[in-house]
Amino acid sequence: MKKTFLYSAMLLSALALTACSDDNYGDPARDLDGTTYFIPVHDENGFQTFYMPQVGTVGDPMPFYDPKAGDFKIMYLQEFPSIMKTPGRYHPYWTVSTNNGASYTSLGEWLSIGTYDTQQDAILGTGCCIYDEASALYYIYYTGESEKTPNRQVVMRATSNDLKTWTRDNLWRLQGPDFNLSGEDFRDPQILKVGDKYHMIVSTRNLTDADAMFAEFTSDNLKDWTYVDKFHMLWNRMYECPDIFQMGDWWYLVYSDTPAWERTIKYVKAKSYEELKAQFTNNDDFDHKQAFMKLDTRALYAGKTASNGTDRYLWGWCSWNPMLGSDGEEPAWSGALVCHKVAQHEDGSLYLTAVPAMASKYNKPAQVKVMKTGETKDENGKVCESYTLYNRLGAHNHITLTVKTQNSEDHFGLTFARGTDSEEWDKIWFNNPHWDGDKKHLRRIERYLSNGVDNTFMPGGAGNFFPAAANNTYNIDIYTDNSVFVMYVNGTNCYTTRVYDLPNNCWGISTDPGVNIEVSNVAVNQY
Repeated sequence: MKKTFLYSAMLLSALALTACSDDNYGDPARDLDGTTYFIPVHDENGFQTFYMPQVGTVGDPMPFYDPKAGDFKIMYLQEFPSIMKTPGRYHPYWTVSTNNGASYTSLGEWLSIGTYDTQQDAILGTGCCIYDEASALYYIYYTGESEKTPNRQVVMRATSNDLKTWTRDNLWRLQGPDFNLSGEDFRDPQILKVGDKYHMIVSTRNLTDADAMFAEFTSDNLKDWTYVDKFHMLWNRMYECPDIFQMGDWWYLVYSDTPAWERTIKYVKAKSYEELKAQFTNNDDFDHKQAFMKLDTRALYAGKTASNGTDRYLWGWCSWNPMLGSDGEEPAWSGALVCHKVAQHEDGSLYLTAVPAMASKYNKPAQVKVMKTGETKDENGKVCESYTLYNRLGAHNHITLTVKTQNSEDHFGLTFARGTDSEEWDKIWFNNPHWDGDKKHLRRIERYLSNGVDNTFMPGGAGNFFPAAANNTYNIDIYTDNSVFVMYVNGTNCYTTRVYDLPNNCWGISTDPGVNIEVSNVAVNQY
């Protein structure tokens, strides 16, 4: 049976609401536990771990820690299906809350969209929320966008004392041309506190030459803002969703890079806030290695962080179809809300690891049994892969296993949505660029569409390079929620993607011919 991908978000939602009688899904006459044939599967309507609303998808998360409630609130741009959207009016702010990054409560709409003809914020763009203890007010600073006004994008604000009713300050706004900056690109305000002063960073461009810039404003009271200066974006690329914070002895700027072929969450680090800005301003002195420091795959975008004073977490959206980016085009916009815990290496470099509450949520052990072992051969009888096929997964899985290779160049991988009757399946491959001497000590997780003989490389599913394990041992930790797939390798390398048809189908492990690996500690837990 040929594997079929369901790429349309609207189609996925619609199919999830219909019966699956065509697939005989759940028919007691079918022996699901004892069989290995492939079953087309539809995502549930609304996700329970990597949050998606019942209708639509999550765009640009804007997390903040609420000191009054003692929890995290994550505002996001609510993306409705196109059939429900009005041209020129979209992306209201909706919000969820969480104590642990693994379960969410919807708080509904916080900030509505304005009218098309008369209001600047007919379209809402990314912003931030911050609580002011002095006035006991919450401030949302946000991008107000309109197709009908001279300045397409401006920074606006609203306030609330209860997080239920928001009052727009219609007499206040920041407009790029007032500071010789763009009126077309002036968005994504982010506020941080340095000492006793608040700083606001805005993604923008010069008004005259359109060079990409970060603009900086300061305030003593979160109300009155003074323009300070601007600093460049490297290579004149427009960086979105800036997030500046201090963690330990280091300062970080996390941002989302915009070119389709490099569309990932990245970061830069420095020993002080001023040094952080200076690295961009003085492009000639910039450590260009930092320009390639990525936090996840192209499937996760618009990542921003929040801290409760002890731990810091990053939220981004996992595209509902990252594979659209395989040919260099942008992956589909918006998706499911994914949370990672942010951690540091000794040298200050960042990595993403699992949210601690995830393991306790997936707390029901599932049976794991080998359904088949074998080899795939081509038409000439040549062995192309060796594989082990395990029994079917559920809709929500925590998969753990340990793989030990004989050397750093042995290739192996995991296969999903695979049946003994499948013509093709997903292969998530632990590659080693042994042909490149500079990278021979590295690994990279790659994505293929495979039939066991031929493997179609999917650039949109390529992960980051990471050091091969010194002992050639890889502890693999995977969480799935319907099609959303998040994998951590040895606790420090993160790989996020979508794997459609994963639930209720078999999965397995495969290797190149002649490669011997030790597989141990295989377990699956669900909820």
